[in-house]
Amino acid sequence: MGSGLEDQKHRGERALATRVHNAGAPERMIRNAVDTLVELTHNLGLATIGNQLYMSGLSNLFGQPEFLNAVQVKQVASLLDNLEPWLREAAPNEALSVYIGGENPIGRTAGCTLIISRFRSPFSDRSYIGTLGPTRQSYRDVMSLVARAGQELEESIYV
Repeated sequence: MGSGLEDQKHRGERALATRVHNAGAPERMIRNAVDTLVELTHNLGLATIGNQLYMSGLSNLFGQPEFLNAVQVKQVASLLDNLEPWLREAAPNEALSVYIGGENPIGRTAGCTLIISRFRSPFSDRSYIGTLGPTRQSYRDVMSLVARAGQELEESIYV
């Protein structure tokens, strides 16, 4: 018999699969996947669509207790401003990349964790989907969901 957490994880993965598969156009699939990650992880969700960064869930991120002072908010905002150019330049090549706190290549002092999955899309062979949240989070669950989002997108787009 599965634990409540396992059931919740499977429900989340099923919701992700359903929303991606039923979206239609690739851009809608990517947006739906991001929006679902936001709901499931309570982090900020992000994805690259062509040369643009789609983000959702800013209120989740800035609602976290870690980001209540103005200095931290400014550091996170600076990280977000530089995220899309950094992704284009660094082009992380792992299926799943995790950058915790000071490991974050941009915004080292922002106290955030960036978890991103690379996937192929009509926009780029190196498209990315992921979450940005506090360093205090359930890594196993969030990593699993982000990896699953990348897999679902690639499978759905190239049916």
